[in-house]
Amino acid sequence: MSDVTPVEINMGGRAHGRLVLAVLVPSLLGVVALAAFVRGMFSGGRGEWLVGSVVVLALVVVAPRLIYRVTEHFARPRTLVIGPDGVRWNEPRGTSWAVGWDEVAGVAVIGARSGAPVLELVAHKGFRDPSLTGDRYRRPLPDTGFTTTVDLALRRFAGDRYEGLR
Repeated sequence: MSDVTPVEINMGGRAHGRLVLAVLVPSLLGVVALAAFVRGMFSGGRGEWLVGSVVVLALVVVAPRLIYRVTEHFARPRTLVIGPDGVRWNEPRGTSWAVGWDEVAGVAVIGARSGAPVLELVAHKGFRDPSLTGDRYRRPLPDTGFTTTVDLALRRFAGDRYEGLR
């Protein structure tokens, strides 16, 4: 019964921690700059006040928002599901897709040893999909931390279609 349960891999989980860190660091630097600015405001001249206000504004307001907008894309919830029916990519705020095992001639994880793993699906000759490049579909995996889990799930469900880690 447990062999029928699909393997769900949360691909966005690690990015949330990185997002929080990326927003927190400039915010903390902004607080330090604000303290230095307030202290220097009473002893410095007009030029120091102007430069200090621009630096504080940039570090406290602009940088965290900009970093959040840029990294939000990478921290979005994404799930790779590998099960008895095939491979499915769930992305609520993006492009989701599913490929059944009957549509796949081969599957592999390429680049696993180089640090940039990619899930590669090779379609049957008669199968055509607009998202495929030729007869191959490649989905980058966020980092090598997922390679072992994806490898084990593909060994379990893809059978002889699985070409292994390359």
